[in-house]
Amino acid sequence: MTLSSHKTDLCTLILFKIMHDYLQEIYFDWCIKNDMPKHSEGSPFKGYLSADDLMHSNYQLTKTQKDWLKNYSRLWMLMEANVIGFNSKEV
Repeated sequence: MTLSSHKTDLCTLILFKIMHDYLQEIYFDWCIKNDMPKHSEGSPFKGYLSADDLMHSNYQLTKTQKDWLKNYSRLWMLMEANVIGFNSKEV
């Protein structure tokens, strides 16, 4: 492995972190604006339910909210797939 491949790996990790944080911020903002439910106080998880949890729960969502959540989930999966795909190229 060369120095340039280490720099590429580092840049990829930094980019992943930026994209991850940005998508989390978008989701948090959307949850606030749409008055989405949070995890119960007794739950080990904190904050809002995940997009997948919301889509598969009994929570009443509008069509617009369902569409937004589906598109958000697609973006999240694409981000993860690109990072995983990049890291597996050298295997």
